[in-house]
Amino acid sequence: MRACKKDLTHNPIAAILEQAGFTVIDTSWSQGRLLDMIIYKRYGDVWFIEAKTGNKKLTDSEVLFVARHADRCVTLKSEADAIAWCAGRK
Repeated sequence: MRACKKDLTHNPIAAILEQAGFTVIDTSWSQGRLLDMIIYKRYGDVWFIEAKTGNKKLTDSEVLFVARHADRCVTLKSEADAIAWCAGRK
């Protein structure tokens, strides 16, 4: 099994999500079977978050996961993306 590799944006995005009140479950270890994070607020919706750096593309496994759960998947590429996405969830 290959080592878990996180994008450079992963930890800063997770921190912003936590500051916005989300519980963040890191699933980056799943190697594409899930996206990087599962997030939720108590009694709220559950979201699957993929953190990407720059113009990196989704892997084939990630594309398949998004296709199956498109209405709950979000790709965030920067801290600014995370802040803007959280602002729309209040």
